Amino acid sequence: MLQAVSTSTKKPCETAIVLAVDKNRVGPVSLSLTRVAGLSLAQHCVYRLQAAGIKKFVVVLGSDSKQVRCHFEEAIHQCNGQVRFVTVNEWQKGDGYCILQVQDVIDTSSCSSFLLASVDDLLSVELIQKIMHQSLCAHPVSVAVDNGQYAGLMRATSFLFSHIDPFGKQDLPDLAAALTTQQMHASTIDVTGLFWQHIHTPADLTKAQSHLLAHLNKEKQDGFFSQYIGRAISSKISMRLARMDLTPNQITWMGFILMLFAAIVLSLPSSSWQIFGAVIVVIACALDGCDGEVARLRCQQTSYGGWLDTMLDRYADLALALALTWSAFQRDPQALIWLVGCLSALGFVLTSYAKKEYHLRHNCPYPHTTMARLGQRDVRIALIVIGALVGFPFFAVMVAGLLSHGVVFWMLFAATRK
Repeated sequence: MLQAVSTSTKKPCETAIVLAVDKNRVGPVSLSLTRVAGLSLAQHCVYRLQAAGIKKFVVVLGSDSKQVRCHFEEAIHQCNGQVRFVTVNEWQKGDGYCILQVQDVIDTSSCSSFLLASVDDLLSVELIQKIMHQSLCAHPVSVAVDNGQYAGLMRATSFLFSHIDPFGKQDLPDLAAALTTQQMHASTIDVTGLFWQHIHTPADLTKAQSHLLAHLNKEKQDGFFSQYIGRAISSKISMRLARMDLTPNQITWMGFILMLFAAIVLSLPSSSWQIFGAVIVVIACALDGCDGEVARLRCQQTSYGGWLDTMLDRYADLALALALTWSAFQRDPQALIWLVGCLSALGFVLTSYAKKEYHLRHNCPYPHTTMARLGQRDVRIALIVIGALVGFPFFAVMVAGLLSHGVVFWMLFAATRK
């Protein structure tokens, strides 16, 4: 009989055993290498465990071990994690047998417990964290369940190894069921409502990808053009960028530099150059939406990344407004053009500032109303692009500036009625 184990005096859970023996295939490559929303299942597994707080990985390999090993090494290296590999030649004997081959690798003196996961299961960070933060004082094993079904993750101590049948072909769901039927062995943690998807068929891959893509956008922050046009373009680019060795912040800088280049092109008085500049703006805006999407795909969102993106967006807005003002001034050198251009640029900045200040003062975001969405950056950029394409870029800047100031005053007026 297992005895209750207290982990309150030991270190928190920082280690995960990941089964990557690839028993099932839903395509031409190993399951670990199968891509969902641009990333392989191995990358999804590593990024999500790392985001939840896992620092050390023990990866159990089976078929295609060399290629899968290189893939895991690259993903864990990007997360600055530590990894050890265990190759199981007789992986066909089941998950239970594979887990037993790891017991000599797990350092029980430095970790009180570990997570047990598989690349077969795509898990949300929230689900992983819920299991990690659950106390093991009453039972040495905790199993995630969703409506009574094994939900792809368990947390255990070294006691788990003594209760695996080395001769029985046990997969993880079977092992979880065996442990939970003996209540003195394992407790269950209800994760109903938290996302997880077992990958066994092409339909499972489709469901997982649909969920991930649906959560790439920011429904309560996107403007009209981003929601209905921009995200459709940027999501396809993001799925490719996510595979590359680029951080979300590096993508932010790439989009900013491209926008500055667009501003230089738009400052030229020639209409053909301004059409070219408008095309560059469209590309830069698509790239600007990718940084957050890649961060969400990799579970690498940070406060600094969001702040950096906001600050560089304001500089880019100012660069566009001043570039088109200079272009108009070259054609018609009047001081009034600079006055209108600077006031428009001020409106671009104030719409963002007003929302951030409202959030700071009221401890909640400004309501995502239709009027507020008209003040979003994507609307301003769309007006400028259309204006440059039809030959009236400065008029577009003026309209965007008036709209921005109108939104700010509307926000001030609407706030007085609350």
